[in-house]
Amino acid sequence: GSTMREIAELHHAQGDLEKALEMATESVRLVRVWRDDGCNSCTDRFACVEQETAALLLVGSLQHERCEQTEAFKTFTEAARLIQINVLAATTSPSPASSQASLLPLLEVSKLLAFAHCAPEA
Repeated sequence: GSTMREIAELHHAQGDLEKALEMATESVRLVRVWRDDGCNSCTDRFACVEQETAALLLVGSLQHERCEQTEAFKTFTEAARLIQINVLAATTSPSPASSQASLLPLLEVSKLLAFAHCAPEA
């Protein structure tokens, strides 16, 4: 999933937004499969959530750049919700505090981007 995100970023750098969005969306899909099937420990789960959030933020950014503000808003909101659910779950599980703390900056960025009027500045 992270490799697909990097490929998406390369397509974006070349100016191919369509291919970049396609690769970023595939990145989200692959990370979700990994999260659902392969994240057994709390540490693995937080790594999966971080990767999925990074991919979602890229998808939202590309959607925004393509003037698809409604879709971008949904994607940024989805990223914020994903992190928030996992941060709340971490408070009830024996996960390392450092893992939970690593998600907090991503939560702040996702919340900022989820407000449609803030997205262009972010």
